[in-house]
Amino acid sequence: MDDNTRNTRAVDLLIIGGGASGALAALGAVSEGNFRGSVEIVEKEKIPFRKLLASGNGRCNLANLADPRGHYHGSRPSFVNGALFRMPARELLSLFERLGLMTFVDHAERVYPRSMQSKSVVIILRRALSDAGISVNADVGVLSVERDETCFRVQLSDQSSVRARSVIVAAGSPASPQLGGSDSGVSLLRSLGHTICEPLPALVPLRLRKHDMMSDAEGVRFRGSACFESFTGVRSPDVSGEFLITSYGLSGIAAMELGLFVSQASRDSRSRGARGGRIPAEGFRQGRGEQASKDSETAGEAVGKVIIDFLPEMSSESLRTHLESHRAHEHMAAFLSGVVPEKIARVILTSVHSDPHDPLRCIAETAGALKGFALEVEGTRGFEFAQVASGGAVTDEFDSSTMMSRIVPGLFACGEVLDIDGDTGGFNLLWAFSSGYLAGRSSARYLTAR
Repeated sequence: MDDNTRNTRAVDLLIIGGGASGALAALGAVSEGNFRGSVEIVEKEKIPFRKLLASGNGRCNLANLADPRGHYHGSRPSFVNGALFRMPARELLSLFERLGLMTFVDHAERVYPRSMQSKSVVIILRRALSDAGISVNADVGVLSVERDETCFRVQLSDQSSVRARSVIVAAGSPASPQLGGSDSGVSLLRSLGHTICEPLPALVPLRLRKHDMMSDAEGVRFRGSACFESFTGVRSPDVSGEFLITSYGLSGIAAMELGLFVSQASRDSRSRGARGGRIPAEGFRQGRGEQASKDSETAGEAVGKVIIDFLPEMSSESLRTHLESHRAHEHMAAFLSGVVPEKIARVILTSVHSDPHDPLRCIAETAGALKGFALEVEGTRGFEFAQVASGGAVTDEFDSSTMMSRIVPGLFACGEVLDIDGDTGGFNLLWAFSSGYLAGRSSARYLTAR
């Protein structure tokens, strides 16, 4: 035999990516009673599950029991129904319970390990894979995947190759490269003929144009609501929750939920600059980029504005009436400090330029600032600070009931490598786990039937 033949091994199922989705894919495959084939996971990171360990600030918000409708995004968000119908959140928790993981549910229906440690989830998954006899080949990247008439030939970075009857791509997205995120998965799917919707940073902090709010109120947290409006006139849905004012802009869970819309506006702004013309404003997801791109982290032209409502529970009219009834204009600084954090109150008062001898106008402008404080947005902090990425392999080219490619028989994909991303609160890990498990079971059925 020549060297290439000696370094080639055969497996029935090869899973590319050893994170949350890849691990559940392997467990899903061996759960099929009639499947007796070999399963191998290849993982480019030396230490698997790094992203899972960091999730939820080390607490691992692994699912959400709320109705998933409206919590997923992509060119076809309904694609998630195939996996979430077959492995809904409660069934996922039952599976983890059988594996030995205790969980609890908080007031927002977010699910955490009972220990409140991501490490507990990782330990359980590692033990389950070991008990199932599933090999994890770590610190090995995938250089190429080719399909011939009988199998897939996968070339690995350790100079070996694998002949596999079926392949599952569970390689994630470019988000959080410091934790192993990359565009390797979408690159492999592109090489096999799949269309890729350009990955963009999502669930990511916002970079704002310099403003007194950032310098005078840095480190202040507040609860409110906000939306992003691009300079092409596209407005995001409102998001509510906690925001954090930083030296570079806005962070906090609510602000990060606007990250996707800012990323899309930044992409469209780059497209206009490259073409020297305007593009249609309707809809953010228009192009299918040929290369995963980072949102610029350097100062540049603003792409829109974030409009903050510090008191979403009150209408503008009710707020004006409230201020007038308390003669707030006479002691506005003290009054506002009882409504919003003091440092934010100072910035708001500085922004009001009405004549102090015109109390009604002063109150109207102050109420307007509280209900709609606009800050210009330059972009996001990029993939490095993103929890997830939008974009990926276009889901129209996959069967939602099996996760198998409609283009390449025996090829499956799951998790973030597909053009699906979820809101914060456990929806992304739920998708990773559920779609991975479905892909594994479907692959085992495909192999058994052949």
